[in-house]
Amino acid sequence: MDVSWPAATDDTGVTSYVVYQDGKRIAVTDATTLRVPGLTADTSYSFTVVARDEALNASTPSKAAVVTTPADDDLALNRTATASSESDGHAPAKAVDGDLSTRWAQGLGLPDPSWLQVDLGKDTSVSAVVTTFELTSGYKYRLECSTDGQNWSTFEDHTAENTTAQTDYAFADTPVTARYLRLTVTGSSGNGGSVYGLQAYGGF
Repeated sequence: MDVSWPAATDDTGVTSYVVYQDGKRIAVTDATTLRVPGLTADTSYSFTVVARDEALNASTPSKAAVVTTPADDDLALNRTATASSESDGHAPAKAVDGDLSTRWAQGLGLPDPSWLQVDLGKDTSVSAVVTTFELTSGYKYRLECSTDGQNWSTFEDHTAENTTAQTDYAFADTPVTARYLRLTVTGSSGNGGSVYGLQAYGGF
């Protein structure tokens, strides 16, 4: 989830913001937005922010923003999945079965790119897509969405640099309407496209 706040009204000398979640400090940043990972679905959280200057003089805490995360409703769960190829025992359906111990993997020995596509069944409002790769780093990918399976729009472009985490989160600035989601692995450091989970969520 992304947490954001307006810049300090008296911004003279303000060099950083300290962000608190439920009274516990979670980050210090010079920006006015922060991505907070690892939150639990259908749970309330309270966030406050304190502005600091170079000498670490601090403002009074902001008024708490209390938010409740959406229920864990994976729009892609058990939906029809197809792929550019697959290796034995690693069918596309295993990327949307809700089990992060099973995975889709492209055909053995095939070069990049490879792709995995999910049919959500109908036009659906999508706000976030979570991709869990096999390896903890080394992938480049692009996420696209479509209402007809023919004309595609970019949801997330991560083709310029390798992933640095096993699970990658993509958030739309505003919800998009999509029936189809397509993940294209454009680079895999020679390991091939391999995904434990492709999950889609609305309502964020």
